[in-house]
Amino acid sequence: MERYEIETFLALAEELHFARTAQRLHISPGRVSQTVKALERRIGAALFERTSRHVALTPAGRQLRDGLLPAYQQIQQVVADVTAACADISGVLRAGFTAPWSGKLLAQAAETFSSRYPHCSVELLGATYHNAITALRRKDVYLVIAEPPVEECDVVVGPVLFSERRALVVPAAHPLAARESASLEDLAVLPLVTAADVSRAWREAYFPCRTPADAPIQHGAMATASRSSHSDQAMTA
Repeated sequence: MERYEIETFLALAEELHFARTAQRLHISPGRVSQTVKALERRIGAALFERTSRHVALTPAGRQLRDGLLPAYQQIQQVVADVTAACADISGVLRAGFTAPWSGKLLAQAAETFSSRYPHCSVELLGATYHNAITALRRKDVYLVIAEPPVEECDVVVGPVLFSERRALVVPAAHPLAARESASLEDLAVLPLVTAADVSRAWREAYFPCRTPADAPIQHGAMATASRSSHSDQAMTA
């Protein structure tokens, strides 16, 4: 049975009046009659006794009502409970990200979340890896989108959301800048600027000490963030 058939039948079983049922369901009396007749043809028995002055349930109609009503009421209660639970979602949801492309994805998700839960605002924090993990540990944010690997013993790692090709950033005058691509072996050509405030696993993944062919990679200056954990970029959705 379709939902509208169940609702029409139960409404008529309660009202026992076609016009009142139609008004209650915001449909025409003819639509109520058509729906009931279709149900009766499907079941193979009359569900209502109807005259010009009287509408009553038949034994088959009472049996159908008694079987459908508890289940329908349970469904209605579940929907009401979930709706109420969603309406109670309020406050501030804080999330962090460590790269601009992650921030764009998170901003889109925050917009969707805010439209579904208007009583809850979303605050986004752009930070370095170290500051983002620190904020997560301090519960300043509830989740962080960060580049893998994330191997922190007290941090639960979720699924991969998206992936991008790795890029090597060099000055415009650098010999590698004129090439369309570079390999990990090219890291042995000149000193490699490394990042501060990252985990050991992250540093080994992005700033290795040797190439795949075992050539040594010289590490140069250490790059640090120009902002502190108290001045990281923040957005509100």
